[in-house]
Amino acid sequence: MSIKVGLYQMDERSAGRLRIVFKMVYKDQCVISEIADADSVIINVDQNNPNQLLAEFKQAYPGKPAIILSDKPITIEGIKCMTRPFKLPELLEALKHTANNKLFAVHSASTIDSTRQTADLLLKKTSMQNNNNSAKASQQSLIDNVKNSHQTVIDNKDIYYQPGNFLQGKVTAAIAKANSSNKSIFLRCWSHRWIVISPSSGCLVENIKERQLISLGLINIDSDVVFREEPFTEEQMLAMSETPTKEVKVTSIQKFIWNIAVRTARGRIPEGTSVNDLYVLERWPNLTRLMKIKNAMRISAFWLNQPQSIHDIASKLVIPIEDVYTYFSAASAIGLIKEAKRREDNLLKPDVAKARQDKKGLFSAILKKLGSLSHTFDEQAPDNQEDRGQ
Repeated sequence: MSIKVGLYQMDERSAGRLRIVFKMVYKDQCVISEIADADSVIINVDQNNPNQLLAEFKQAYPGKPAIILSDKPITIEGIKCMTRPFKLPELLEALKHTANNKLFAVHSASTIDSTRQTADLLLKKTSMQNNNNSAKASQQSLIDNVKNSHQTVIDNKDIYYQPGNFLQGKVTAAIAKANSSNKSIFLRCWSHRWIVISPSSGCLVENIKERQLISLGLINIDSDVVFREEPFTEEQMLAMSETPTKEVKVTSIQKFIWNIAVRTARGRIPEGTSVNDLYVLERWPNLTRLMKIKNAMRISAFWLNQPQSIHDIASKLVIPIEDVYTYFSAASAIGLIKEAKRREDNLLKPDVAKARQDKKGLFSAILKKLGSLSHTFDEQAPDNQEDRGQ
């Protein structure tokens, strides 16, 4: 069950960052809620008097466990006080403790360092053990494990996601709209990040930082991010002009969509996709310019011009099916993969086979005809020689 976390005196930008942390790092172990319903509350001090702010909070919400978050180190007896920038594991531990109404003192720096060193040693030891175990695993065992896992993954509803809920779907829809209306579209993220899409340009202009793109691939745009579509007017041009030049990027649409699809899919496929239908890769993707996907080269080579199902690709290549899911999601997002249900979608494979048979039949007929002529000539040759002798 998720820990319900209330936010007291927290601005919207800081709250948005915490939503991303809870979703991306804590894997929904924590969710933001109303203070009245919260299991624990984060009190943001900023420039306020911490003791006075805490007194106001206790008066408004008596008995509600809380954590103090401040820009400068402070100490309040019986309250966990954290200083920005805080350590994410430390924050999660504090929320768990306060959610259980267990107030604890702030650890000294030496204790924290000792704990961190112990954790690092345990992590290193575990990693070495895992590597040794992996090295000992036989190839046949690996093949069996991969094959046996495919059906389990297929039966799991968590393999699907809805691109329309994420930045991937919003940008894809905006591109289609810009091309059909022949008008530029301005997409605003939060209040100061934006994407400009021009009709049929093949590129988009944006100022979203790389770490923000990573976050936008993980969170629901409609509920967790201030995001809206706007017409490209003087107001939007002013917003662009006020952006520092070093933050403005011109990015290939295919590269942008591929990269954000990889970050959004993360081992999943778009809702409605069948893992057993036949699909075909129409052309080779420029993998050197696109975000890396494990086994992408092998998948491309195996799927290019060869209609196959997602399940078959994973089974025949003996690779994790999640790699194929991610590849399919990214490739289909930029139009590299299509369904292969109709005869014309099977490319030239059936026609080539038929053509080779036709050519073979034609050559056989020619050779047969030549053989027949040669036989006739051989039959006539002695008569000619006899005539010459006479």
